[in-house]
Amino acid sequence: MEKIKKIPKTYIFLILAVISALLYPFSKILFIITGLSAVIFTINKPYNLFFALVFIVIHLTINSYFIVVDTVEYEKINSVQFGSGKCYINKNIKIFPGNILFGNFYIDKEKSKPFFKPVYIYDGKLSVFQAPVISKILQFRSDMSNYLFYSSGGKITVAQALILGDKKFISDNLKDAYTISGLFHLLSMSGSHVAIVTAIFLSVLFFLPLKIRFIAASFGALFLIMLGGFNITVIRASIFAAIIMMAYVFDLKVNSKKFILFIAGLFLLVSPASINNISFLMSFGAVFGIIYMMKSGYGIIKTAIITGTAATLITAPLSMYVFGTTNHLSILSTMIVSPVIYLHILFAIFALIAPNTAAAPLLIIENISNNMVYFIAKITYFSFIFKTIPFYIMAFTIFFTVWTLFMTGRKKILSLLSLLIIFYPAEKPPKYIFPEISPQDKGFIVFSNNKKEIFYQGSEAGFRYNFMPTAAKYGVKVFDYGSITVFGGKNNYIKIKNIGKDNFTNLCLNEYNKKCSYFYHTRSNSIKNNDIHDNITHIIWKNNISDKSIIEISKYGSFYVK
Repeated sequence: MEKIKKIPKTYIFLILAVISALLYPFSKILFIITGLSAVIFTINKPYNLFFALVFIVIHLTINSYFIVVDTVEYEKINSVQFGSGKCYINKNIKIFPGNILFGNFYIDKEKSKPFFKPVYIYDGKLSVFQAPVISKILQFRSDMSNYLFYSSGGKITVAQALILGDKKFISDNLKDAYTISGLFHLLSMSGSHVAIVTAIFLSVLFFLPLKIRFIAASFGALFLIMLGGFNITVIRASIFAAIIMMAYVFDLKVNSKKFILFIAGLFLLVSPASINNISFLMSFGAVFGIIYMMKSGYGIIKTAIITGTAATLITAPLSMYVFGTTNHLSILSTMIVSPVIYLHILFAIFALIAPNTAAAPLLIIENISNNMVYFIAKITYFSFIFKTIPFYIMAFTIFFTVWTLFMTGRKKILSLLSLLIIFYPAEKPPKYIFPEISPQDKGFIVFSNNKKEIFYQGSEAGFRYNFMPTAAKYGVKVFDYGSITVFGGKNNYIKIKNIGKDNFTNLCLNEYNKKCSYFYHTRSNSIKNNDIHDNITHIIWKNNISDKSIIEISKYGSFYVK
């Protein structure tokens, strides 16, 4: 009992917050009971009663309203984007960015994907209210994004992502280069962007007293919330940075190690779905690693190396589990690119104030930045890891990292063992893999006779979000033979030594051959009665004629031959 009393209240608060967030999908009552316990028993009186009351009020209304950030029109419905998710709403209901929606919202478990922002659905009546101030902010954000793109002849595309959180203009090739080089986190507004904006304010206003600069930087960090379209990741990072800086201004001592744990627990109590959100986990994991590994007195180079390494300790296993990609050389790549990204964001800020004047230098900086990323992606492809890991390996690695970072002195170095996660062996592949992708997207993978073969033909979304994770499951990024055709995009991840479609091992593609035991059809309903033979297995999305030799992916799902 004495040992339990010695555990810091911050640790207990975070543990209870995590437990309550895990209980949220199963029982809202248990979530509220556990959340209230975290607040009442770990926060000093009388503040605990205030936080308990706020907690109860929030969760009586948290799923009752959302602020619309953006809308995407489809044929019959609109995809309405929130800062914390999205919802599909009938086009008959007129909704615009800046509107506030009131209704009985809840998470659609079928459409929501683990570790990504949830998809919401609603019951009953949906009320729409105008919020003029928010609408004007979002309209300014959209107008500036469009202006930078069109005024530069479509050449400025990354600045919008860095300062406005708008990635719609970035080409798929450039996105792939950022992913392969391990720098994609720079395109998603998060804690690193808040840190750079803070550094810009502190350096540009060098002639002012430090406390005045911290006040200005705090307002800059909070202003970034609006520029970022009220993105939940930016909200978390900006509030954290502003509190830390204002604590310095008022000469308040803040234990940053305990404070980051408290803030994480607080956000989990406010938004329990965050525990299943990859942006929250990676953002918090990176900041946690940096704070618990960093010491004062380090030089610039040592600080940069430790910052990159510490951030990678937790984000790498998460990235490998969710996306099937990572690149440990991103530690060095981030150090190389960061000064350019600093200038990139600086001129992007100037472009918001004086777009005509700042557009030209911003374009120069963007060209330099893009060329650097393309070059780094090319020379670091050898260290690009294209492999998924099991959940229990990811969880164990993160637990080990956290445990070692809590250690004192040089024992923290043990946390670097987590970087060895890239050597975890991939799953042993079957001989033939016919994944379920979509009616329009077709593909298969063959592993036989020490030969690796691949075929894909379909959309960019199907390739990136369905086919690639299947390939990453087996840790292969270089194939001996095959063909990949991405409509409206390009494959930059998987290399093929010999391009072709007519010489797969024991498998024919659309053309019958007696040597083939498997016949893969890219067109549905293309198998006729005279095509059916006992020694041939047909693989097709769907077919009008049924037979034991015909495997319909739409009915059976992914098909494997071991």
